[in-house]
Amino acid sequence: MLVFNAYVDGFNLYMGALKGRPELKWLDLVAFCKAARPDMQLGKIYFFTASISERYAGDDAPRRQEKYLRVLANQGIEVVRGKFRKDMRRKMLVTTDRTRVIQPPMPKLFGLTQYALDESARSAAPGAPKALVFDVEEKGSDVNLASYLLRDVFTKGLDAALVISGDSDFVTPLRMSVEAGVDVLLLVPRKKLHSEYLRRAVTNLNHISQEELVRFQLPKLFVSPSGRHIVRPKSWN
Repeated sequence: MLVFNAYVDGFNLYMGALKGRPELKWLDLVAFCKAARPDMQLGKIYFFTASISERYAGDDAPRRQEKYLRVLANQGIEVVRGKFRKDMRRKMLVTTDRTRVIQPPMPKLFGLTQYALDESARSAAPGAPKALVFDVEEKGSDVNLASYLLRDVFTKGLDAALVISGDSDFVTPLRMSVEAGVDVLLLVPRKKLHSEYLRRAVTNLNHISQEELVRFQLPKLFVSPSGRHIVRPKSWN
């Protein structure tokens, strides 16, 4: 029986399939990966992510993330961490519609707010007005995933791989893996959204369904091999 490793782009999985769906975040990755390739034996799972920071005082998101990562580690999954970088940048506005340019919407103020935005657009023409925003970017995870995959392909004789991501930056390492004789299944988190180049680069490409995510949830009380109890976050119920 062929043995496969799984390489999970945690941020892409979150943004494509889990964001806004807390009931799906307590995902049993081991069971999920095994079910994705039932004709093969699961070897190692690598989970590539970055630790999030508090956005405001009392923000519990970092603790929820760490709790889930502890579960993954106790399942034998190797968690490989990159980092988040937060910079201030000026970005062009897509629209100057007052109700859409800022959320929550800016006050109407007798039409003066919209007038000011329209005046800014006229001054910026033929370009577009720019807003000063925080640009948060995950650094390192994509390079780490590609590096681990190619290491296993060329130094460990990998038979097959499961890659969970929809990031088109992985086209080259995926194509190189297939050219080296590895059977690569790519699971894309966001339904019906992927690069055609990704499909051409791999052996097979499928999309993750919500039904699969519902099916493979961990028990609310996870018991580690050492007997420690890790309870699913209440806000994820």
